[in-house]
Amino acid sequence: VQTYKTDTFSTSSTSFVDVTGVSVTITPSATNSKILILLTGVTSQSVTGWNMDVQLLRDATVVGSSTGATTDNLFTGALYAGNAYVETLAANYLDSPSTTSSITYKLQAKVSANTGYFGRRGDGTSYSYPTSLTAMEILA
Repeated sequence: VQTYKTDTFSTSSTSFVDVTGVSVTITPSATNSKILILLTGVTSQSVTGWNMDVQLLRDATVVGSSTGATTDNLFTGALYAGNAYVETLAANYLDSPSTTSSITYKLQAKVSANTGYFGRRGDGTSYSYPTSLTAMEILA
């Protein structure tokens, strides 16, 4: 399953909020299946010198974060792209949910100050960059 977001998302929140339109729901066929998560996107900031943190959740559980808050760090650190620049966000994660119930993976973001964006430069909307989140079941 895949979501492909072509519009932009912005946040000025200093607490994690859902990145609108970047979530997928998948139902594993066996409890020993693995789920391969592929994430790509572009982020920016409205003002140079501030940062954005992102995290990936499985339902309500954080499975990867740029904050160092979990042992499964998908991201090397906070994103520091300035207002005229963009920073690529890319991650691959092999999850072991151990369930045959429906599960949802989603992306969240927060900023230290000012405004952070997905899918555009911080200084304007003249460039557009898609965000993609894919979940694939891998049978054991």
